[in-house]
Amino acid sequence: MSPLILILLILVVAVAFYGLSRLSSSTAREVAIPFADGELPRAEVKAALERMGCLASDDGGSAITGLLPGSGGSWGQEVTVKIETGRIRVRSAFSSSQAFGARKNQENVDRFRAEWERRAEVRAAAADPVVQASSEARAREVARNTMWGGGLAVAAGMGLLSIALCVPAREGASPGSKISLVGLALMPLAYGLPRVWAAVARLRKKADG
Repeated sequence: MSPLILILLILVVAVAFYGLSRLSSSTAREVAIPFADGELPRAEVKAALERMGCLASDDGGSAITGLLPGSGGSWGQEVTVKIETGRIRVRSAFSSSQAFGARKNQENVDRFRAEWERRAEVRAAAADPVVQASSEARAREVARNTMWGGGLAVAAGMGLLSIALCVPAREGASPGSKISLVGLALMPLAYGLPRVWAAVARLRKKADG
């Protein structure tokens, strides 16, 4: 394959990914929820995400992310709760480019709003050790399932990356094949690594606590 054809191939792939990303962004949904009670309780944001079935990941910054598992039709969604002045902004988007399925993202932001609005009720019930243990058990189950799914994605990505980097190319073979494999490997790695890290952090939190 000539260098010119290889460059054109890379450009075509880049344009295709850009177009798909643009389409995917149109499926995202978000809502702003007013909050004027002082400092935002990050623990209650994470609890609301966990009640939705998310694995909540908090890096201590201005946003808290909830990772929802994938299904047969998608790689799952990311529900991001961003802390702003006087409000929180909730956004749901697919974990990977997907041009259809805006309804699922709308359901996610609606579910978060519903869980957030019942936080006082949940706070009162949380004093019950049985309720507390049940909530913790559900959160840990989500973390374990997410770790398995993320781990399988990481293993698949590492396998593709190993093939692309370690298997010597045959004489005269197209270099585009290795570039394609590397590109394919990055997709499961980008999906799986954040989930594994967040799951391990969630499971260690209880053990350390």
